[in-house]
Amino acid sequence: MRLRDRGSQRGAGLVLIIGIIAALAVMASSVVILSGNVQHNTYRDRMQKTAFNVAEAAMDAGMYMLAFEWPFTASHVQPDFDEDAFRDQYPEDEFPAPENGEPFVTVQYYDNPMSVAAGVPSTPLPPDPSVTWDANGDNQLWLVVQVGVGPSTTRIQSLVEVDFLESRLPRGIALFSEGDIDSSGVGGGVMPKVAVEVPPSSGDATSVYAGGVIAPADVIASNIVGFAGTTKTLEDIFPTTLVDTLAIIAEKHGRYFETVDEALASPVDPIYSPQGGVSGLTVINAAPAETVRITANTVVNSEEHPGLLMVLGGGQLELRGNMHYYGTIFCEGVVSTAAGTPTVHGMLLTMATADLNGTCNVLYNDRCIVEIDDEYPDLVQQVPNTWREIQPVFD
Repeated sequence: MRLRDRGSQRGAGLVLIIGIIAALAVMASSVVILSGNVQHNTYRDRMQKTAFNVAEAAMDAGMYMLAFEWPFTASHVQPDFDEDAFRDQYPEDEFPAPENGEPFVTVQYYDNPMSVAAGVPSTPLPPDPSVTWDANGDNQLWLVVQVGVGPSTTRIQSLVEVDFLESRLPRGIALFSEGDIDSSGVGGGVMPKVAVEVPPSSGDATSVYAGGVIAPADVIASNIVGFAGTTKTLEDIFPTTLVDTLAIIAEKHGRYFETVDEALASPVDPIYSPQGGVSGLTVINAAPAETVRITANTVVNSEEHPGLLMVLGGGQLELRGNMHYYGTIFCEGVVSTAAGTPTVHGMLLTMATADLNGTCNVLYNDRCIVEIDDEYPDLVQQVPNTWREIQPVFD
């Protein structure tokens, strides 16, 4: 082969090598670009999922906020979602701030208005976000949450409703004492002292239970069945789980007190203490040796809005004055009515002795047992089939 032919072949090989190198370079560049796109898309997908998960957490936190203080009226204290405290739970290196400058989280709630006319089914009206309370009284509100994380923003909404505590108190029990029921002493008062004001609607008999004796027997009316020496305990009537639940609700809403003076001086709360003082839900956890003395000459609560008074710690509860208390009184110590003419309309329960001395009355009122289940919010939950992911809103 001639030298000139060999040189031309070497030139062709060089062109081929250059072509291969160029192709590899293009492929490498494509791989780099593809890898970058994949990483970018993976980051966006991850941030989108992160924003969605945080929004779900904010929805739960918003429901807890509303459970803490459901806005039943325009004048009631409006719940306030602490956005800063919520943000502090999510470190910025894992949950970067929104790139568009919007807040990390916003939580809104407003009423779901309904137009109601006589004889006409309710029809929905456009929601008005400025109505931040339960204006139509159906115990439902819209809860709307928006969360931004890095390049992604998620907005979700759900109709939520408040669920009330169901005490499941037994009906038909006027008085329960794990000790004696005593009506002896000076100023024994007019008999009977335990009577029926509003009987159970089922027609069941009204009862009185005592772990000890009932003395004298005519302290209870003839149409009330007396069970002296019962083996029932207060746990059967007013279980510990209910005591604990009520104590938690009371503490959460400023209705849990260490002394009776604190309770008597407590302010009005539209839901939990409509008259202030010992009205509504009141829990007093006093020292065992302390006497919780309540002297009043007023009507506390009502048939429509009965109360729950719990005296924990084993101290004695002493009712004085001409107070009319509508609701249920629960005491872990002795209950005494030594002075005045106090009247309990509802149910009286004690782990110790019930000293019905003086001129007092325990009048079983079935309405006060039934209506208590509509008084105190317990939790807020989503209304089924109302959750939606919606278009984010930007300022």
